[in-house]
Amino acid sequence: MSAETTGPPGASPVAESPAPSAGAHPPRREVRRERRPGPPRPLLRPPRVDPIVFIGSKPTMTYVFEVIGQLNSGTRDVTLRARGNAISRAVDVAEVVRRHHLLEGPVGVDRIRISTEKLTNKEGRDVHVSVIEIVLKREAGTSGAPAAAASGGSPGSPTSAPGGPPGADAAATR
Repeated sequence: MSAETTGPPGASPVAESPAPSAGAHPPRREVRRERRPGPPRPLLRPPRVDPIVFIGSKPTMTYVFEVIGQLNSGTRDVTLRARGNAISRAVDVAEVVRRHHLLEGPVGVDRIRISTEKLTNKEGRDVHVSVIEIVLKREAGTSGAPAAAASGGSPGSPTSAPGGPPGADAAATR
């Protein structure tokens, strides 16, 4: 028998391969792919001119931080959009953002749109779902202005008195 064969007599000859050393990897074959000229790849999600935050079932503060991040990154206005049971959460998000102190300047409600969408449920029936869109807009002014005064609060709404603690009613300090 030659040194090249191993195994029982009568088996087909098999060439011995050198045993790999411990921890060594087999050599990799390098593959280079050339980029073919052609049209540029489309973006996965096109950039939006007017950012929209869709309100769903996540916690309220998740959406609050998303809106604050959008507003602090230079976006002038952000639209909150919610359907059905999430409408109350959208209102909560708008109110928390209006009163939040981490914003660079006051934010107010620019406009509110309500509508109804016709959807088809799993059984194939048409259902009508309420929709709300709240547009929050960064207002011109200083960041020290109270949110209620900057957003043009109603005549009976509490505002802070000059020199008083924040949130103190002007009538209570007289």
